[in-house]
Amino acid sequence: MQDGRMTVEMPWKPGFPEALECNKPQAEIRLMSQEKRLIKNGTFDEYSEEIQKLIDSCFVRELYPEESRDEGWYLQHHAVYQLHKSTKVRIVWNSAAKFNGLCLNDGFYKGPGFLNSLLYCLLHWRMKSIGIAGDVQKMFNQILMAEKDQRYHRLYACLIYLSNSSSAVAVPSFGDKPAPDIAMMVVRTLANTFKEEEPIGAQLINCRMYMDDVIESFDKSELAIAAMDQVDRILRKGSFRIKEWHSNDPSVDRCPEDKQTRVLGHVWDKATDSVAIQLDKFRLVASGVGWDDELSEEQIKMWKGYVHEMNQLIEFRLARMIKPEDSLGDPQLHGFSDASESALGSVIWLKWNTSHGELKFVI
Repeated sequence: MQDGRMTVEMPWKPGFPEALECNKPQAEIRLMSQEKRLIKNGTFDEYSEEIQKLIDSCFVRELYPEESRDEGWYLQHHAVYQLHKSTKVRIVWNSAAKFNGLCLNDGFYKGPGFLNSLLYCLLHWRMKSIGIAGDVQKMFNQILMAEKDQRYHRLYACLIYLSNSSSAVAVPSFGDKPAPDIAMMVVRTLANTFKEEEPIGAQLINCRMYMDDVIESFDKSELAIAAMDQVDRILRKGSFRIKEWHSNDPSVDRCPEDKQTRVLGHVWDKATDSVAIQLDKFRLVASGVGWDDELSEEQIKMWKGYVHEMNQLIEFRLARMIKPEDSLGDPQLHGFSDASESALGSVIWLKWNTSHGELKFVI
């Protein structure tokens, strides 16, 4: 622990990081090219402000004088725009960028898998009448990286904005191959350290947490409130905090002004306790199209057509609870699938008998 935050060392493979050559000239060229694009599309100031926020929050620090003479590895970075989130612009570090045949991720072990099963978490969240969901604010940025590893996480901030200054990322980069498992390892370490005092909270962190989302369901509001309080107390020990707690139960919900919230990428309507399944991320798969390449007019037209068609098809709502409150006995499990030469699809649903003599079907 350092200043109330957990410190980690990166899991280097044998021969690394020494095998990485200093890629400073490449990083300068890439950044100048990116800045021209940012200025052209009018987002340069917005991007620069996000970089400055990282520095002000001590997630990124300027190099010490003695460090500036040493060689290191410079991360390339770009923006991801998240229109549905409160933070519209997120800076992404590219740990997969190659220089002389190697990238930063080539030097890392992924490490043991600490991520819980997405299906397992979702099914438990759908089991009982009171659902809760919370997300950890800036989870990766609350973990400190050992100073010896920060040498290989340097960056040029915006050249114009910060006068060509070099900085170092002081926290594990989301683009680093082992970063998700490192983050989960850290919060699980906290949970296991305090599991005697906070058993329900530790259980949720260990078994009901997928990346920065904590989700679970309960039969009683008192248990749900106790679980949220215990998770909060555990996470505070490592300077983490849940940004918002949501629930379909008004006595449990801590953000009643928000009628909807996103849970693992989907929209949860708390009033109707239903989930809108959305696929809002698309990829254009085309041979020879690189990350930074501009699309042709024909490709853009084709892309917009795909997006328009998919937006008509991909959103549907389903009940969060997989067991209706008036159900009787055990359900029947049904499945259906179909395929063509270019696509396939499948669906699984439960058929329930109810006390009103009706049948209910839950996907």
